[in-house]
Amino acid sequence: MAEQDNNNYDYLEEVPPEFEHRRDLLQSIFVATPPWLFSFVIHAVMILVMFQIAWDTTPKEAVIITADLTNPDERKEEERQEPDQPDLPEASDIENPNLPPAETIFAPEVVLDQPDIDVPGFNLFDPDDDPPLAVEVLALGDSGASGFFHGVYGARGGQGRRRGLMRGGGSRASEKAAEDGLAWLARAQEAEGHWDCQKWGGKGNHDAAVTGLALLAFLGHGETDREGKYRGNVRRALMWLKDSQKNGRWPGNFYTQGICLMAVSEAYGLTKNNDWREMAQKSVDYCVANQNPNDGGWDYGGINANRVDTSVTAWVLLGIKSAIASGLKVEQKDIDVINKWCKETLNANGTTGYTKNIGGQGSSGGTPPMTAASTIARVFYGWSPDDLQKSFDYLHGQGPNINNLYYTYYGTLTMFQAGGKYWEAWNQKLRDPLITRQLRDQGPEFDGSWPPDNCTYGQHAGRVWTTAVSIMCLEIYYRYLPILR
Repeated sequence: MAEQDNNNYDYLEEVPPEFEHRRDLLQSIFVATPPWLFSFVIHAVMILVMFQIAWDTTPKEAVIITADLTNPDERKEEERQEPDQPDLPEASDIENPNLPPAETIFAPEVVLDQPDIDVPGFNLFDPDDDPPLAVEVLALGDSGASGFFHGVYGARGGQGRRRGLMRGGGSRASEKAAEDGLAWLARAQEAEGHWDCQKWGGKGNHDAAVTGLALLAFLGHGETDREGKYRGNVRRALMWLKDSQKNGRWPGNFYTQGICLMAVSEAYGLTKNNDWREMAQKSVDYCVANQNPNDGGWDYGGINANRVDTSVTAWVLLGIKSAIASGLKVEQKDIDVINKWCKETLNANGTTGYTKNIGGQGSSGGTPPMTAASTIARVFYGWSPDDLQKSFDYLHGQGPNINNLYYTYYGTLTMFQAGGKYWEAWNQKLRDPLITRQLRDQGPEFDGSWPPDNCTYGQHAGRVWTTAVSIMCLEIYYRYLPILR
């Protein structure tokens, strides 16, 4: 049996003789040592090891964990962003005494992860049976510290803007043009916070109106008084508007009232900064108090029993739309009469004319600008695609006209919401020709702006107007989310 065991373990090395006495000594110690001593030694070693570990016993403050529904990709993108740099003026601006220093340096060219694209070959807005989202339910929410927005403005920040560009048919060139335009607006801003209409080729005192338009261009890019590289510019402009408002009214006609109402409402809606809430609510109250109670629209001076102007009304309606979406108070009776105007100005062929038929259905002979302006109002006030089909078809046949930025701005808003073939065709004719018209290599006084020459209303409203409206056209890919289903 012993021989068999040795055969079974013959792969083990034999213990050298000189170590046999050490093995015997250890065996005798283990045999003689009581079990309790082994336990004591092991626990003592463990206690000594524990005392070598640095334990932090400082009391901790309570930690509040909040749920964040931000897309993980967006959070990663935010974490990759470089910290804000100190505000520095352009050296070229310092050399030009006619321009105030820019709030910041020129915006860098946007780098997209995916290749540059042209108009997408798919229908961005898949139709379904859901009803359209009326403006009443387009809640915005806070942007918070994350820099990302929600609701109808949800694509203006972070990855949302990038996705909007690529899905909606934008490009690196279109985004760079928009950013260069914002840089020019920042340089052209007066120290007091407004933009001077006449200084830049306009006629008349329309400073409040062009200031509102410039603000809308910044806000459309996600720049607010709390976040973004131009937050100083935005805040100065808002403070100037606040100081200029008297009893809810700004200097100027109801074009000005609608434009400024839209700007201050978006500023409040994007940030929930109560500094702007009172100003925006006063503007709402002033506008609805001067609304035609029977025909639902506005004339240049507000109420006019004999005339309702489609162009003026469209600006005010979009301002009220922004106010409703931002959570400001608008009475249902005022919304009802707005919807009445939307219905009664529509001609049988889907067009809308310059003035409403007082007390009746329809409007004066339909035109592309007025049809575009009234159609986007109907979109935001909850009309269905079927009810808008004739208007979409009419504008689709007209196409954009970059020599008429007023029409092109409203048409761009409308065709983006229409989506599909309407938007693809419109974007093909709009994007690159508009980029080409932007001034470059003309020096800091003009680089990044759009010239007012050979542009409808350009000689009247000036370079700030043409630049702000052009920027808003190029922000279309993320300025408003699509609300039609």
